[in-house]
Amino acid sequence: MRAELVEGDIAGRLKSILEEVSKTAVDKEVGGVEVFMGVVKGRVGGFKVEKLVYTAYKEVAERVLERIAREEAEKNSLEAVVILHRLGEVRPGEATVVIVAAGRGRDEVNRATRVIIDRVKKEAPIFKLEVREDGEYWIIGDETRVKRARS
Repeated sequence: MRAELVEGDIAGRLKSILEEVSKTAVDKEVGGVEVFMGVVKGRVGGFKVEKLVYTAYKEVAERVLERIAREEAEKNSLEAVVILHRLGEVRPGEATVVIVAAGRGRDEVNRATRVIIDRVKKEAPIFKLEVREDGEYWIIGDETRVKRARS
């Protein structure tokens, strides 16, 4: 199990992550590997998104991500879970999060990947500011937007 907050490109690391996770299949009953990659939307609510800005207390957030990976691996009998999440500025079309899960079959890995992304959005102390043409909004959970107050 591995979880990491990363400044810079994470999509470019996908090939090496898949190679790493695929090695778990050699001596184990792994028949399914699933990848979820979240990207910055170009438009939200009809407004152009300029960027997302992610901040976090890195050590705490990585511990939470590792706990999520470990717990979901145990619940779903997964052999490997990797969670990478971006920090800093991320532009539309760029990857914000990558989750890779490896397990016995597609049902287990699909279910786990969906739960993992939901838990990351709700539990990890990673803060997301959406900068778009009509203002700046803090994103809470998955969809709640709170307009950033200017001082």
